[in-house]
Amino acid sequence: SFRHIPTDTMINTVRENQSRANFLLLLSILVCAPSGASLASGSYEDRFYQERFNARLSEALKKVRTTLDTERDFAAIGSVAHKYDDKYLMAEYVTNTALQASTNILHRLGFSQAQLEALRAKSIKENRSIVLEIHKEDTCTFLRSREVETDAPTKVVHESGIFGSYTKEKRVSQKFTEYVWEHATAAALSLRLTGEESKVFSQLNGRYSTEIARRSKTTPLRELDVARIPELDVTWLVRNLQQIKIDRSAKDCLTPRRNKQIQDAVRQFVELGNWADRVSHELDNGVWKSYLAAESLPDIFQPVSPIFDVKEGKVISTTDADILLKQHEESLEHFVADVGRQLPAAAEQQKPSPDLLSVMPLMKHWAQTLENHLDSVNYIEHLLKEQLNKAIGRTLSAKDFRDYMMFHNQKKLFKSEYQPRPFTFAVRREAQYSPEGTVAIHYPEDNELIHTSVRVRAPSPAASNMSFPLSASTSVKFHGKHFIHSFLNHQLGYETTTRLELAARARQFSGFIVVLGKIKSATELDPKQAIIVQNKDDLRIPLVLEQIPSPKAFRDFILSLSPEQQRFAQAYRNMQLEGTLFGMVVIQIKPALEKVLNLPPGSLTKEIQLTEDLMTLFIKYQIPTDLISYRGDEVDLGASPLPSHTKDEGARAASSSSMHTRVEQVRQQANTMMRMLESKKTKLVEESQKAAEYAKNQKEAMMRRKLKKDSSHAERATYSTASVTDSKRFVPRMAAMSINTPTIHSSIPPEEVVAHGAAAVGAALSEMLRGETEPLLLLDIDDVLPRQVDQTSGAGGDASPQAEMGEQNDSKDGREPEAEVTTFEDRPVGGEGDVATSAAAMEDYTRIAIDLDRALEKLDVDGAARPTKITVEKNGWVKRYRESLLSRSENIKTLLQDDVKRETDRAFDLLDALSRSGGLVLEGAELHVVVAATHAFDKTLVDTVAVDNVNPIEKVERTALIMAAQTHKIKEISSMIDQQFLKRVESTCPVLFEKKN
Repeated sequence: SFRHIPTDTMINTVRENQSRANFLLLLSILVCAPSGASLASGSYEDRFYQERFNARLSEALKKVRTTLDTERDFAAIGSVAHKYDDKYLMAEYVTNTALQASTNILHRLGFSQAQLEALRAKSIKENRSIVLEIHKEDTCTFLRSREVETDAPTKVVHESGIFGSYTKEKRVSQKFTEYVWEHATAAALSLRLTGEESKVFSQLNGRYSTEIARRSKTTPLRELDVARIPELDVTWLVRNLQQIKIDRSAKDCLTPRRNKQIQDAVRQFVELGNWADRVSHELDNGVWKSYLAAESLPDIFQPVSPIFDVKEGKVISTTDADILLKQHEESLEHFVADVGRQLPAAAEQQKPSPDLLSVMPLMKHWAQTLENHLDSVNYIEHLLKEQLNKAIGRTLSAKDFRDYMMFHNQKKLFKSEYQPRPFTFAVRREAQYSPEGTVAIHYPEDNELIHTSVRVRAPSPAASNMSFPLSASTSVKFHGKHFIHSFLNHQLGYETTTRLELAARARQFSGFIVVLGKIKSATELDPKQAIIVQNKDDLRIPLVLEQIPSPKAFRDFILSLSPEQQRFAQAYRNMQLEGTLFGMVVIQIKPALEKVLNLPPGSLTKEIQLTEDLMTLFIKYQIPTDLISYRGDEVDLGASPLPSHTKDEGARAASSSSMHTRVEQVRQQANTMMRMLESKKTKLVEESQKAAEYAKNQKEAMMRRKLKKDSSHAERATYSTASVTDSKRFVPRMAAMSINTPTIHSSIPPEEVVAHGAAAVGAALSEMLRGETEPLLLLDIDDVLPRQVDQTSGAGGDASPQAEMGEQNDSKDGREPEAEVTTFEDRPVGGEGDVATSAAAMEDYTRIAIDLDRALEKLDVDGAARPTKITVEKNGWVKRYRESLLSRSENIKTLLQDDVKRETDRAFDLLDALSRSGGLVLEGAELHVVVAATHAFDKTLVDTVAVDNVNPIEKVERTALIMAAQTHKIKEISSMIDQQFLKRVESTCPVLFEKKN
């Protein structure tokens, strides 16, 4: 029963509902499928059962050689050399043979040729359908009862006599009443036109019966059972009983298997075969077996097989086909005759006619004949796929097609300046600087980079700054290059790429920030996640691809909706299209640090330790940048440092000296802040030591007082006169009851020490409140607290870092600091002051997806290109990192949703510091906008080529050209195509070159 379920339906059902029940359903389908069944997508009539076909073909070849000529060589068409046209001729031959065989069977079932011709003519004239139906009725009637005497099983009896004991066998007869029932079957087979009561009945209508004997008087079967067999439309069969011919000039004629004539024949034969199979099962109620010995009946010849004449090099001729059909007709007659010869064996029963009793096996034979036709035409299609795979040398997959299209776009289609590029970019300032790292998007299964058509927009003063919000009150502006990408994905049947992976790698002593989100408006990015990548971090972020309906499909779906419903659907689709704009901003940390600290560009390139300290202060301790930034002399260093090849040595020396002065001031202020933090850490450690020691001494004092109260008078006297030395000897005895106080080492984090001390004090106070120890006020504080140790100067102190910074800002010669400070905030980046001039240069990226959707609706005539959303997975980020510079081992951490949220908060905190809460524009940031689409084929790659007779290269080529033209804003598509391939593209994709388009 599973054979009628399309496999693609089963796979999609299990994929969407990953449950154990569905898995067992799919497993049962695979186990119960006929041997050799193909798992290609499609219905039962599209599948090819090779093992069944090979077994029947081998038997058919033997009979064909015997029937035609034992000296001639016949073989399956796939085993000999032939042409493509021979496949069309073979499809016509097996179909016409199946039609003639069906005519022979209809004649044997009692419908004459005259009756069939009359029905055919009337059906064509009145344009009415012809239906085939059968009425079957089973009855079970009580006939009589009778007394039956039978021998019971032999009984062994033990007896004894004068000569001793002995045994003997004794036979016992048994009598019982037997009830006899008559099981009768009446059948009526007919053909009629729809809308008419008059029918053309078969000559095989009649009744046959058999007797059933049993000891119980209850009826063995239902008294009346009417079979519910639906009527079957056989209009196509009756109208085409002569022959068919494939119209190869028709647009819907794709292959020898995929054309209107063969498709109509397959559809009719599958329905008729299922109907005949059901009728044979309904008639197979055991009655006919009581008359006949099935194993002694002859086999009926099967004429339908894709046999090729090897010597002639062509399909079997019409003369040979007529001989085979004559043999088939004679075998039907012999079969019915043999049925009649076996009937005298049941002379005491009511004998049906041989023709009537032959209906059930004839129906089985008819179903098998039509099944042979299905196997034969599917074998032709299977042969196309097999030859295609052999010609290439392997079975092609969606990945193979993806690899070829990368090669095709670069070598066979685009000019060099428009060729898709691998999505991998170095994070760097300029060519003279080493990269900070790389960002790339690749396929997760093989780490192969995706290729995108990309347009680069260089930064200019007239360009508008884009921004993204850090919070409801803070928005960060950034300025730099913009990269507009278009990515074309492929789907072939159930093979498609549903996931990509964003890889971000940083070099040692380098770092950058990656912000991910969606393009919200012409000037704003909606950030969803962000993360800091630094010091050889290797980050993998999963991206999910989600398709939405193609423009053509969407238009067809809303065609029958009301105007209000259409407007709602269109508005929602516009929102979906804007959601297909994936945005990624890459922000370099060092340039932003230099700007916020008022340092010349490039001044932190070699300041590794200073950069690390600044990152620690801003990220971990969130120190305001104003406490560390340069606020010195008036030297105007707003311009970039002079290049090394300048002829003005004096200017370069002055610039270098001023850069050094500024960097040193920032370094001193950072060191002062670090010393202050170290001082706080040291003080925190000392306080935690005191707290731990206090808790320990308090515990010991409480235990001493408790033991004094409970001990004997002599012990109390001893303790009262004990010296300090005796008290110290007592301490080891109390070690088991005292709290565990760790030895403070410099390697122990101060947070742990503080936590331990606080826990100890808390435990002691809890015991005191519960009454387990005496109040602290009864103790001498000198017995509990140790003497305070004098702190060395320079180890810490409470001097404010602002005071130290002020002292350092004062020059050695006593000059006062200047009131005005030259900063690097006024670089020409096209800020708010350039709004009037930037309007013309501003590009609304949200229009990209909408314009692409309109272009696809107009030019994608197949409606196969589906806009695709790229979203960032909230879980499953993988981060590889090293604990320290000299660590050999690499740690791997999987970031879950909460971890990603913490990383985003850390990155936003750093961005808030680098931009002074949105007051500065982040320069050198790179924006990547990615719009994606998926070209979807309903079948696998091989089925697309062999079954649909479609060249997928030409289809995807058209979509790639449409997307590239939208990305590069090219109106003349021919200007992007390499001239040597332009004529080929014009012939395969004419819609792209029509004037109206």
